Amino acid sequence: MSQLEQDIQAQEDVVNQLDPRTAKHEEEQAKLDTLKAQLAAQTASEELFGEFENITIEDMTFTLRELCAGESQYQMLSTWLQMREGDRAQKQATIEASYKSQVEALADEVTELDKYRKQALEYSDKLADMELRRDAAAKELHNVKEENERLVADNAALRTQLESQSKPTSTNLNTNLAEIAKKLHDAKPAIYNKRWEDDLKRTSYLANLAENGEEISIKRLDIGQYRELSEDEASRFRAELEHQRAVEAAKLAEEAIQNISLVIPTLPSEGPGYELDEANEGVEMAERPVSRAEHEALAARVFQLEQSQRSVA
Repeated sequence: MSQLEQDIQAQEDVVNQLDPRTAKHEEEQAKLDTLKAQLAAQTASEELFGEFENITIEDMTFTLRELCAGESQYQMLSTWLQMREGDRAQKQATIEASYKSQVEALADEVTELDKYRKQALEYSDKLADMELRRDAAAKELHNVKEENERLVADNAALRTQLESQSKPTSTNLNTNLAEIAKKLHDAKPAIYNKRWEDDLKRTSYLANLAENGEEISIKRLDIGQYRELSEDEASRFRAELEHQRAVEAAKLAEEAIQNISLVIPTLPSEGPGYELDEANEGVEMAERPVSRAEHEALAARVFQLEQSQRSVA
């Protein structure tokens, strides 16, 4: 190891022991760089001297002294130097091109890193804003929960107070509503055998009234004013209607009979005890109540008369 190499090693030890952030480190580092430059120059000089002592031309080796003896030797040395410098220039150009590509790639990476740095700053600002919003939302949620708990407590207290004052009246609105709807539905005229009056136009229906079988025409929009029955339901409907009418007629007849006072005259007994009272303008009639059989016979007769009148109508 040469003296210069030993000096460089000693200087490296000094630099490694110093704090890189101090001025002393910077000073000693400059000394180390100078020593390394001297070593590089010395090494290059020795390499060049070695090349001069071993000049190879067409697989033949010459020294620099041998090539400086005459014109021919000069031409050989000149050609060798040109070729040597040409190769070195080509290698240098290749190295420079490689370094240039690396520098451009590093520049692109630096640009990309700078873009990422800007994005990181933007994301950092957005994150800070989101954290502020999160904290505000959490605070608002806490307030809402407290308000909800208060309202629940107030509601429970109010319910307890109302229950203690009076019990709620039980209602059955659904049942009442269903009863009203059924009454309204049953009040509609009953029809059966519904069909289109004209299959092409379809603007009205033909149907029969369940009450008496009469055929009527119903506009399409008015069909909701009727309730539709099947044939069997219509038959049962007429039978129930006839029975109801018969019961009502019998009831009316009974009420009419009760309002009529029947006076049946009592004939005088023949015999010596009978005397005509000339002072009376007429014969006194004694009242006699109507029997049950007579009442039922009269009610049946009234019902038959009403049925006959309906048939004629």
